[in-house]
Order: sequence, then structure tokens, then C-alpha cells
Amino acid sequence: MINYVLGAPGSGKSLIIPRLRELLPDRVVLDWDAFMGPAGELAGAPIPETPQTWQPYGRLVRAVADAASYRGLGLPIVDTTRLSRTMLPVL
Repeated sequence: MINYVLGAPGSGKSLIIPRLRELLPDRVVLDWDAFMGPAGELAGAPIPETPQTWQPYGRLVRAVADAASYRGLGLPIVDTTRLSRTMLPVL
């Protein structure tokens, strides 16, 4: 099972991650922002400023979540993400 915490950039999603991990010790809490640096290096461009990377980046994070969730290791996931209309098909 994957639960999403959605919000605009700067809305406080990353701020609540430590609390989510404390309240939900049986879940893996993923922060999309943690993947942005390495993904940007692979893409050769910063993810937040490069719209053509948004859908592939969404697919990357979804693949990580799927690998750890019921489709993979069986771990329940809480995924914090910036919501963008271009990412909706990925989620």
C-alpha cells in the first residue's frame, strides 16, 4: 500500500517527515526531495527547473516506491511529493 502526502513546494511536507516516521514506524516514509540531486545529476539538469524531467522523475520515484511496497518487499509506503498535473498519470 502506498499513501501520499501531497502539497505545493514549500508547504511543509519535508518538515513533517520526522514526525511521520515517529508516528508510523511500520511504514517507509519517502521524501521525493531526497532523490532530486542524484536524479538531476543523471538527467544533466536540475529536476525542479526542468519540466521535461518531471514525468521521468515521477516514474523513477514510483518505481522505488513500488519496489519497496507490496509489489516488492511488502513494506507499506508513505510518499511525500510535490503535486504537478504532469505527474498525475505517474501516480
